Amino acid sequence: MNARILGFLASALLAAPTAAISATITFVDLPGNSLDVFTSYTEANFTVTPTEGDWVKSGFSDPGDSPSIAGGFFDFTGTIEVTTTGLFTFQGVDLGDPNTAGPPDVTYEIVGLLNGATLFTMLSGSPIAEGIFTSIASTSTAVIDTLRIRLSATSDLYSFNVDNIGVTAAPVPLPAAAWLLLSGLAGLGFVGRRRETK
Repeated sequence: MNARILGFLASALLAAPTAAISATITFVDLPGNSLDVFTSYTEANFTVTPTEGDWVKSGFSDPGDSPSIAGGFFDFTGTIEVTTTGLFTFQGVDLGDPNTAGPPDVTYEIVGLLNGATLFTMLSGSPIAEGIFTSIASTSTAVIDTLRIRLSATSDLYSFNVDNIGVTAAPVPLPAAAWLLLSGLAGLGFVGRRRETK
């Protein structure tokens, strides 16, 4: 391969930015029927796993009947965790209280973790609205490896839903060995160019 082409390729690769990839976990491909036990779900390389409470697949959504997950039926609290193979940022989530037979009583705590250390915590100032989903936007741009969403209800008459978890995979930097390889290719291109001009 021509040294000039090698040099061009190396410099192009060195200058190429790595892109962040945004995703919304919609549970659209969640198998089973409404009220089937929810154990784990992966969408766009992000995995949602319940870590506290009983969770089920739910058809409650706003608008229409797109799937979500629901918890709180028997134990008043429920926690899920979102993970992926790398790092990511949290953009937002839709939280729902499908019950309209009493005062709103579902509250949330959203925690971003990196290597087990808490980087941010978002707490509801008041219960979320009843009968609809409430969109909760992230208040942090911290890069995390685990997102923990915990919902609580004050009565066993209440449940809660989670849908549309917005996340963005952090750009993956090239490893040091790749930078060395690309620098070497650029050097070869430079040496080859000097030889051609003599």
